[in-house]
Amino acid sequence: MAVLLKHHGIGHLVVNLVSSCDQTLPPPPRCLVDICKIVQQARTTLIKVSYTRLVFVLLYYTCILLLLDVFRNTSIGNDFVQSCEM
Repeated sequence: MAVLLKHHGIGHLVVNLVSSCDQTLPPPPRCLVDICKIVQQARTTLIKVSYTRLVFVLLYYTCILLLLDVFRNTSIGNDFVQSCEM
């Protein structure tokens, strides 16, 4: 967020807003509100993408483990294991 504030040249607005810490604060400037919204949307999107990837990986490995379990407990799997041991 600091990089965006610096890039848009409105860092001084944030400093003034933070330095006047009394109860009667004026509403923040529209550009500051817009940047906060953009940062929040990007953060939410990154979290959703990361969560989706994590769920996909967990489902993938769960399916592999289930298939290995089925393979070990079937006659085809037993025949394959016996043929590999010889």
